[in-house]
Amino acid sequence: MKLNEAEFIESVKFEYTIKKCTVPLLLKNFKSLFPNDLKNLIDINGDKNIGCMDDENKSPLYLIICWSQTNLPMSGFSSAVDEERELRSNIFVDVATKVCDNIKQKGYWSDFIDPLSGVPYLNRENANSVFVPTESVQLMDIEIVDVGCCQVIIHPIWKVRAFFSILISTAPFDVLDQALHSN
Repeated sequence: MKLNEAEFIESVKFEYTIKKCTVPLLLKNFKSLFPNDLKNLIDINGDKNIGCMDDENKSPLYLIICWSQTNLPMSGFSSAVDEERELRSNIFVDVATKVCDNIKQKGYWSDFIDPLSGVPYLNRENANSVFVPTESVQLMDIEIVDVGCCQVIIHPIWKVRAFFSILISTAPFDVLDQALHSN
């Protein structure tokens, strides 16, 4: 039985983890994606500890790692996989836009990576920089495998039947948690 789109959207549940960026190289990768938005994280110490430590003079950078379980393995290429990938992406973009708007209304910066293109979604001023999963997700302790034609991000339980996406923000944990629960 095929679900209609409304039923499918209702059945989509996001699993998410909020992680404080503690790896300087990972922070550097995100700063290259959002150079103007994250320039306020630069201080006299350089990039080494920016956003990574609990220093009240530095803004922490939080990563909201989002997953949704898929019906099909995302490691394959077919029109059905492409359709599911695009539908999951559209759902994520809709939810992430609302979450980011909620965070911005509270005075904090937030954006997310377009899951299909790998570029910043809300502020595309640096759309030539692309989120490269190979470099970044391994620094987040997420497994990635090369299946020949592409690289697949592996969920710990769902394995290749998972859609990965990520939001980035300077808001404190409680603001992020509230924004995620309000959408």
